[in-house]
Order: sequence, then C-alpha cells, then structure tokens
Amino acid sequence: MTTNLLGVKIDYVTIDQAVQTADMWLQSRGKHYIVTPNPEMIVDSAFDIKFKAALNEADLAIPDSSRLGWGSKLQDLKNPLLKFIYLPFFLFPKILTGNTYKTTAGTDLMEKLIKLSEEKGYRTAFLGASKEVAVKLFQCLSQKYPKLKILICSGNIKVNKEGDSQFDTGEVLNPYSLTEKIDIMFIAFGHIKQEKWINKNLPKLNTKVMVGVGGAFDYLSGSVPRAPKIIRSLGMEWIFRLAVQPWRIKRLWKLPYFVYMVMTRK
Repeated sequence: MTTNLLGVKIDYVTIDQAVQTADMWLQSRGKHYIVTPNPEMIVDSAFDIKFKAALNEADLAIPDSSRLGWGSKLQDLKNPLLKFIYLPFFLFPKILTGNTYKTTAGTDLMEKLIKLSEEKGYRTAFLGASKEVAVKLFQCLSQKYPKLKILICSGNIKVNKEGDSQFDTGEVLNPYSLTEKIDIMFIAFGHIKQEKWINKNLPKLNTKVMVGVGGAFDYLSGSVPRAPKIIRSLGMEWIFRLAVQPWRIKRLWKLPYFVYMVMTRK
C-alpha cells in the first residue's frame, strides 16, 4: 500500500516484500534506490524542497517508524473529534494501526539485504559514518558473513547539506574505484545528506541499488547498542536512543511538531 503522508510518499510493505523487490532489481537492468522515512524526516522535508524531492523520487520509501502509520491514518480524517480521540495513540501507534501499516526498521532491512547479498554473491559497498565505525563494520560483517563480497567500506567521505561530497579514498577498506560495478550500496551520511547524495550520484555510478540507512552502521558495527526487541516492538526505540545518545535531545522537538502537522492537516 502506497500513501502520501504530509507530501511524502510512503510504501507500506513488509520487510520480505522490500527484500524481494530489491532482489528483482539486482537481477535486472536499471538503477533504483530505497529510503526509510521517519517522523523527523517528514518534518525536515517540510522545510527542504530538495530533500522532499529526493524522498519522493525513491523507488521504495519504507516507513522506519510505526508513527508514520498513525499519521497516515489520522491525516485524512475529516472529523476533528476523531483526531483528538486517536491522538494519544501516538505513544503506542501499533495499537491503532495494527497490521494495516507495515513498519520496517532501516537496520533490519540492511541486515536482510546483506544476508541476501552473501547468499547470491551480490557485490556490496558501505559508505558513511566515521572512519572508526567503518573499520568496526568491516570487521563485524566479515566475521558474521564470511562469503559477503565487500568492495568498499569507508567513512572517509565528507558530505554537505546539499549532498555534495569529497572523497578521501586513502584509507578505504578494499579500495575499489567507485566506477567499479557494485550491486548494492548502503549509504549512512545521516538523513537529508544521504538522500540528496543518492539522488545526485546514483545516475553517475555503476551501481544498481542504493539504500539510505542512517545510523545503521553504528548498530551493525556494535559501536552503539540497539534497543531490546520488546522496546522496539512497542515503538519506543526513540527513548532508548535518547538515553544512549543524549545529544539527540536537540532534535526531539520534531516529534511534537510532526503531531502538530498531522493534527492540523486539512
């Protein structure tokens, strides 16, 4: 199911459907990219036209938060009273949305695609995060997926807010040229930067599929602990992230602003 949430396309598909779609792309011609929107990204897209365009031009926009399902359900309600009745469910959105609005965490999707790549011999690349995280990620993936073909794993890339980049390939692990054929490339520059970079560079590079994965490198490298499954299942992972990374508090205003946007949409 595909909907438009506050001007951003959202594809409510299961994780298996997303992986099957990516696998189909990898076996055919053409170039495609995947984004994983969350409430913060929806808010930022309201203030950045180019970012919104990069999200909407993605071939798959998979919700990384169950609160997007809550937003999709409420935004089109004509009765203001019903909106206020459903407002508290923002805290526990899955109670309201059930299985209608599928949610797929970007980290889970990345792991599934890595496993698929190992099984089918797809060539992978990992760009983003810090140099230290990139080294840890390479080590962790090499141990967990020994047959995975990793062409590039690098944190030596500077990207500005417009998605323009400078490469320092001197310390790239497995330093293949970016002109080499890469089947699937995972990009972790942080949202806004990574989506704009993908949108700009996918046509230029010999890559079939790109995926914007935000902070997934931190989790898969073991650099940052991930919330326990029970917390994630309740849709409360953001609280755990805030406890582990207190600097996120400066971005916390975007959650109530997302609620405001949904509640006031006409």
